[in-house]
Amino acid sequence: GINIHHCVGVRIENCDFRTGDDCIAGYDAENIVVRNCSLNTACNSFRLGGRNLLVEDCRFWGPAEYPHRSSGRYNTLFAFAYYAFAYDTCRFDSENWVVRNCTFSGIDRLMYYNFGGDWNHDARPLRDLTLENVTIQGLSGPAHITTQPEYPIAVTLRNVSVSWRDGLPAEGALHTSRGVKLRLEDVTVEGICG
Repeated sequence: GINIHHCVGVRIENCDFRTGDDCIAGYDAENIVVRNCSLNTACNSFRLGGRNLLVEDCRFWGPAEYPHRSSGRYNTLFAFAYYAFAYDTCRFDSENWVVRNCTFSGIDRLMYYNFGGDWNHDARPLRDLTLENVTIQGLSGPAHITTQPEYPIAVTLRNVSVSWRDGLPAEGALHTSRGVKLRLEDVTVEGICG
């Protein structure tokens, strides 16, 4: 994959990632555009912290073609795993994340963000995330978006369709906490009976 720690003005277009580690990783990055890419991994598609992230017209898919570099497993853990490493400089909060016109298939979970509960996340919070015109198929578990109330995050899902491999997991579609402001517009969740 690609590491973009402390980078500004990153443009990644028309790339095909097939890796046993994170496809795109980094923290304290700014003005990132990822467009028309295919992301296949045995780790996380993005393990990222930074501001002004645009991901559009991309295909996220699993399981991975190549095994994880240390464990040997093939499953894709998360499309997005937050990363704001407290042992290095993070100059600003992560904000203005937009993911649009993308498809996700065969990954385990969409997102992992746990501000205040994971040392990989605690340097700076993520302030907002928008997913629009997105199709997500074949998840195996819920997204995890939690924060401390004093560090709120706004999450918007607009024109999003979600389905699971074996029906909605017993633990639900999303783990969340106080401080998460969730806005849903035209969201379809398949696998809910009753």
